[in-house]
Amino acid sequence: MALVPWTVWLTYTLPAHHVTRHYDVAWVGFDVGLVVVFALMAWAALTGSRLLAPLAAAAAAMLVCDAWFDVVTSWETEAVLTAALAELPLAAFCAAIALRARR
Repeated sequence: MALVPWTVWLTYTLPAHHVTRHYDVAWVGFDVGLVVVFALMAWAALTGSRLLAPLAAAAAAMLVCDAWFDVVTSWETEAVLTAALAELPLAAFCAAIALRARR
């Protein structure tokens, strides 16, 4: 419930444009984290680990976040195509793996 007024407040108070230091570090760090999750997911799949479902769910969530921030921070054709043709389909695939592994 507290998230609704917080979101409304942010809508009206956050600047539309913001320059930040270490923007590159944030993106590279996120992508490194995504690579680590993919590597752990592959390990879990190969070993039959019960960690496969949560790792695949984490990968799906990270890919959706990656697509969202890529598109809303640039809105360039490359970002939209990458989201539509790579990140979101891969997120759906990871979500399917998570659901199947859970069973």
